[in-house]
Amino acid sequence: MAVLASLSFFMMTILTIKTGNRLAGYLFLTLTYNHYFLLHLRRAMTESSLLFFSTIFVFVLYMMLSSINNNTSTKLFYWASALGIVVGLAGQSKLNGLACGIAAFVALVLKLLHMPKLSMKRRFSIFFTTMTLSFFTTIVSFIGSYPFLYEEPFRRTGATFLVRYTVMQSQSENTYDTISAHERPGILLNQIFRHPLSIAESNWGYATSLLLLIITLYGIACFTSKVFSKNNQIDLYISIYATSLILAIPPLFTPLNWDRYYLYPVIFSLFYMTTGTSRWVSKCLKVPVTRLL
Repeated sequence: MAVLASLSFFMMTILTIKTGNRLAGYLFLTLTYNHYFLLHLRRAMTESSLLFFSTIFVFVLYMMLSSINNNTSTKLFYWASALGIVVGLAGQSKLNGLACGIAAFVALVLKLLHMPKLSMKRRFSIFFTTMTLSFFTTIVSFIGSYPFLYEEPFRRTGATFLVRYTVMQSQSENTYDTISAHERPGILLNQIFRHPLSIAESNWGYATSLLLLIITLYGIACFTSKVFSKNNQIDLYISIYATSLILAIPPLFTPLNWDRYYLYPVIFSLFYMTTGTSRWVSKCLKVPVTRLL
């Protein structure tokens, strides 16, 4: 599990450098050495494999979107198939990994919006073919990687989701760690910023957490402007943007205050925090972002 986590951080660092600069990459890699990841990604749990396949998903999604530019059906076929396989493996790690499929849907829509010269018929053809192929390979990958589902794949798959839903309902009703509406903002600051980065529990600690939140939101805003503008790396920006939003937003509304549920918000907040910091530094020094370090 530690090896998978290390590979995930290595790949995320590459993404940080590619969409920011080496300063952002160094900051990201440094901040990943914290007690939150040391606690949750070294144990015999599924968080490490979930993060690993989610990170690979970003790279495969990027390759799939790039293959649309080349107008080659063969490459699109291969990468769409690979995308579905990765989504299925992420889903077998933890069921919320299947949300990568929704991220692929959003990313493909954003990509096609950046291609106004394509006819509507051609865009629909790309969308339908890609999503259909990815959907079926996701099913094959999800079922094929879990021998328990072989005998009665559809009934047992449905039962898997039903059991998980029942467990979540039971957890919500029988635990003291449920989150009320007025508690949620403070808990999110603690779980995403203060606890992982070992910030002291004091007024200065909460002020620091708020500052990190502002920097993170600034990083998201900068990234959003890149997604909706023309640039040479638009496919990579779309891949990261769609994946981060679809995977990181739902855990913010979890009814349970269990820190391992915040894996996606923590990792993507670090990503946007470090890229936001590097962009802020470049503005202060009046140096182009790509030339920092």
